[in-house]
Amino acid sequence: MPIRRFLTTAVAPGLLLVALTAGADDPGVTLSGVRGVKLLDAGSFVVSGIAPFAREETFEFLLRPDGGVTLLSATTMTDGARRVQARYDYDAGWHAIASIGQGIYGDEPVRVELQAGAGAVGIRVRGPKTSIDKTIACPAGCDLDMAPSGSPMYVMTRRYDRARGGVQTFQWAAQDLAQPLTSPQNQRTELRFRGEKPVQRPDGTTVKIRDYEMI
Repeated sequence: MPIRRFLTTAVAPGLLLVALTAGADDPGVTLSGVRGVKLLDAGSFVVSGIAPFAREETFEFLLRPDGGVTLLSATTMTDGARRVQARYDYDAGWHAIASIGQGIYGDEPVRVELQAGAGAVGIRVRGPKTSIDKTIACPAGCDLDMAPSGSPMYVMTRRYDRARGGVQTFQWAAQDLAQPLTSPQNQRTELRFRGEKPVQRPDGTTVKIRDYEMI
């Protein structure tokens, strides 16, 4: 089964996102025991640096029978302090529907839920000691994130309008899986398409990538 990787490179002043494009003749892989679900992409990436930021994340993008996409991710901190897991569901247009995560606040396991609705995202966190209920206003819709997970950022590359080009803005609603932090109202990220180019794999084959800069 071919596995393709997303790559991240930290630079100033932004973050470069490299998104691999799948060929039109690549149907994906049907997952054993899950009828109608196909694997779109899978891999892992490493974010280097010092604790508590250094981490490794594995991810899978799954195509559901309804045309929507589910992202599964697991993030392990390099210092071994914690490992968290997340699931994100999107519609056929890659717009966020909901997400759920298993996190840990100190030594307290927590369950984090984000639900997109009309003009807002509801955030709910429950643990033995923690109870959080918040609402983030998103008149034009929000992307969802649960740090330290980074793979949801790649969804912006699917929603980026290449015909329009330039710098495009995306609003986010986020709840941390490793500490009780919620994103502020009107948190936004900018993305710029930098171009396409071929990259040679170690086996000699070539894959086309799309290069984005996230600010």
